[in-house]
Amino acid sequence: MKTAFTMLELIILIVVVGIIASISLPNTNGTDLTQASHQVINHIRYVQHLAMVENKYTGSEGTSVFIANARKSKATKYWYNGYWQIKFWPKSKAYDFWRYSLFTDFPENTATHATYDKQPHNRDEVLIDQATQKALSYKDSSHDYNKDNKLNLTKSYGVEKIKFSNNCKNSNRLLFDYYGTPYCKELGRSASSITSAYDYQLNRIFKITFFDKEDESGDNISVCVEPYSGYVHYCDS
Repeated sequence: MKTAFTMLELIILIVVVGIIASISLPNTNGTDLTQASHQVINHIRYVQHLAMVENKYTGSEGTSVFIANARKSKATKYWYNGYWQIKFWPKSKAYDFWRYSLFTDFPENTATHATYDKQPHNRDEVLIDQATQKALSYKDSSHDYNKDNKLNLTKSYGVEKIKFSNNCKNSNRLLFDYYGTPYCKELGRSASSITSAYDYQLNRIFKITFFDKEDESGDNISVCVEPYSGYVHYCDS
């Protein structure tokens, strides 16, 4: 009776397993792109976890402690902007690099950023890395908080372009509620068509693709966020 594999059978098995593994792995050409995408995946998971343990819902009563009566109704309507979120900023004339921030938005009573402006302004709004005490935010060079330079994806990892696909195509921003459910502003929907915050709930896969060349001719790697569950993983470009 045969009780073990022969050496030839073991070699064949190892080769077959290796082929299957190589087929199932995503296209991760370029070490820098891999590091950049891995960092973003970890930060999306971090933001989702924080959203689940820290409920940011305020409602009309909560917003009243932040803003004057004249702005109270607007802040109440858009309360979901206070969810923990990740937002990417593209290259511009002023800042020739892609970067992102992890933050929550406060409805503030100031002339420059009244109610929710979807911007991280200080260390009270941004997520702090407890190990390094650096702010996980890099919107621009003007903020005085101790920001983590790794969130500058162009300078740190050579990311020259990022594309967002599906219904969050032009959003560049992903938010999570206290159930870990992802939200974004859906492409093509006007503000008047939105009747509740739940209309922004992600209902299709949200793909983020990183490129090492502006014209998309070089290497690339994609990360996908699943609707409803918010599960984030590598996916086909």
